Amino acid sequence: AAQLSCQPPTDPLGLTTVLTSMTEANMCKHHTPPMEDADFVKQCEAFCAINGRQLGLPLVMGTTTFGFGFQDMRDLCVGGTEDNDVMRYNESEIAFCRSRSGALSSIETEAAAFVGAVEVFKAEQVALRAKMQARVNELQTELRSAEFQGEMDR
Repeated sequence: AAQLSCQPPTDPLGLTTVLTSMTEANMCKHHTPPMEDADFVKQCEAFCAINGRQLGLPLVMGTTTFGFGFQDMRDLCVGGTEDNDVMRYNESEIAFCRSRSGALSSIETEAAAFVGAVEVFKAEQVALRAKMQARVNELQTELRSAEFQGEMDR
């Protein structure tokens, strides 16, 4: 089979195109070993992961039987320039999302701290009740004592 000659396209938004050692094979079945759809998913997930953690959205843009060209993939990912595009690149919206991206984490952290404080409060209530009961028992013992009764009879 004839070999393709591919160069990664450049993109004004800085989108990255990754060409693997298998990129220039005409068909997936000509790879050694042959590529399967699951292999593309694994490659895509690995590309979108940082330190083994899935932080990006792995979106497979091709399979063993079909694939998109770069411009088509770019349009799917960041949209075109029309206001009615489903996906449209908008730097101010991205900045807004980034500035708010930690909000849910902050709420979860504060909620966890609140739940912890409630548990401490409950434990303190139990301890206070135990102390109060001990003082009640001491007072009742004192009030029933012969010494106290003698003092009261004077």
